[in-house]
Amino acid sequence: MAGEEHTKRVVSASEVPARLRAKIEPKLESSHRFGRKSYILGLLSVNIVGFIVAVVVGVIFAFLSETLGHVMTILVFVLMFILDLFICVGRFHDMNRSGWWALFMLIPYVNVVPALALLLVPGTDGYNDYGPPEE
Repeated sequence: MAGEEHTKRVVSASEVPARLRAKIEPKLESSHRFGRKSYILGLLSVNIVGFIVAVVVGVIFAFLSETLGHVMTILVFVLMFILDLFICVGRFHDMNRSGWWALFMLIPYVNVVPALALLLVPGTDGYNDYGPPEE
């Protein structure tokens, strides 16, 4: 192939966020669904990454001020908590239950029952009140 030009397509910096947004935005809708596998992987990834970020942020800001380090660490943990609840809502949607059921996860001892349900109960087959099944 003499004379043919071999060019690589370079992805611009503006395309990367658009591609990520296209993958993430459907999950941010109120009608999202998470299967059991996505639920477990989502919780693991949010909590592992969140814990690492909390430690790093806490240490970095602690050099400026101990109080600031504590505040920033708490903010990271609050964000993790919100994301965990969001993932629980998606899992309840997969079982064709309201996302409000995720509030039971906040009650000590009572939270064991919905936690086991989220892990063990399969989602509904096909479409349900919250949309199509996860791909």
